This record gives sequence, structure tokens and C-alpha cells, in this order.
Amino acid sequence: MNPVVVIPTFVSTRSQREGGSIITTYDHPPPLSQEGELPRCLESLTKVEGIGQIIVLVAAEPSIAHKAAQKTQAIAARFPELHIAVIGAAEAGLVQQRMEQLGLGKLSKEIGLTGYGAIRNLGLVLANVMGFDSIVFLDDDEVIDDADFLQKGVYGLGKLTKKGIPFSSRRARLITASDYARADYILCMDEENLADLARLTCGDPEKKVSLLLSWAGRRAEVADPWYTGNFEETYEDILEGCEALLESIRRQGVAGSW
Repeated sequence: MNPVVVIPTFVSTRSQREGGSIITTYDHPPPLSQEGELPRCLESLTKVEGIGQIIVLVAAEPSIAHKAAQKTQAIAARFPELHIAVIGAAEAGLVQQRMEQLGLGKLSKEIGLTGYGAIRNLGLVLANVMGFDSIVFLDDDEVIDDADFLQKGVYGLGKLTKKGIPFSSRRARLITASDYARADYILCMDEENLADLARLTCGDPEKKVSLLLSWAGRRAEVADPWYTGNFEETYEDILEGCEALLESIRRQGVAGSW
């Protein structure tokens, strides 16, 4: 795979505790006079094997957008061993101009440097235009302490791709009473979620909730690659549980037809 690392960074005219700015609604926007956590993040990436293109998206209030981009360029220049593209308001403006030319101007609010969703979408657009097939998003306050981080990060995507399994955008949410009423099976990856669902469903009165691997005869949790870094093990656990569940459903269907 050909991954790119995308790092949004936020700059404000004032410290977060002063308030009064839309940019200060982001997690940790340093004022223009401070570097913030971005240098630590970039420093950690110098130790990552196979690191390639890095895109830093600079979100700042219009009055300081140019200076914020300059500041970020100066930080990036301290890491010549990294291939960093800094995208500020000027570059984002060129993207929006091109969108207008393509008749996509109505999406201008959805792709840009204002709002988490728009910033994420800008990263996706830039990665696509630059020819990358996978993206790793990092917060600018993250520090990577594993030299194999990138390899592990894209391995899961590569595993799905090789198996022909789509990995389109997903969004997590809490389960609802209507979910419970509608579902026939509710599968949990681990004991913590199993206990939470037992509580949320008032004891699972219809016995719909189960550990995925229990269908394979194992009272075990699916290996979590966030902690293990082993996507192969996670894939095999999920495959084993799903195949066992489907076989059980098939048997029930055959029995029911008799």
C-alpha cells in the first residue's frame, strides 16, 4: 500500500483559557506565539520505518492564517529527513477554486480548514489528488514510540483489501432500545462490552447478546490490535466467530424447514 500521514494542527490568536474564538473550540490550539505539540509529533515520526509523505493541515483564524502557516513551515523545516507538505489557507483556497471549476462549489463548506469534518475531508481529497491509496490521521499531540507503527497501521487495511472486504467510512454510536428490538443477534468482541450490553438491555431478556467467539466454542475475547498490533490474529478471531455463527444459523434454518 502507499500511505500518507495527515496531521491537522490548530493555531489561535490567544490561549485556550482566554476563550472567545472559534478556533479555541478545538482540542488544544496553541497561540501563535507558541509552538504547541507538533514538533514532538514530527520528531517521533523520524523514527518510524517506511515513513513517506506527511501532510500538515493548518487551521487558524483568518486574521492569522498566513502567519500560522509560516510558523508551521518553520517547524517542518527543522525535520529535513521528513517529506512534509504544509497546507494552509492559501493552499486550501486553491483546492476550493478547483472545486468551483468542476462544479463542486456547493461542497466548499464540507472541505476546508474550518470544522473537524471539513478538515478530515480536505485530508482525504489531498491524499487522493496526490495518488495515495491509504491515509493515517494523527493528532498533532500524538507521539509515536513504535518504529513499526506505519506498517502495523496499514496492515489491517491491506488485510481487508486482499480478502476483498470493503472498509468504507464507519461511525461509532451507542446502541439503542430500537437496535435491541430489531436485532436477532448482538455480538460483542470482549467481556467489557458484554457486561455493558447486559446492563443497557436490563439483563438481555431475549438472550440476543453474546461474545462472538462463544459461537466457536471459546469463552474468549477477540484480540484487539490496538493493544497487540497483531491484525492477523484479530482477523482470524473474527473469521472463526462469524463462520461458526453462520453455520449455526444455517443449521437452524434447515431444522426450521423440516
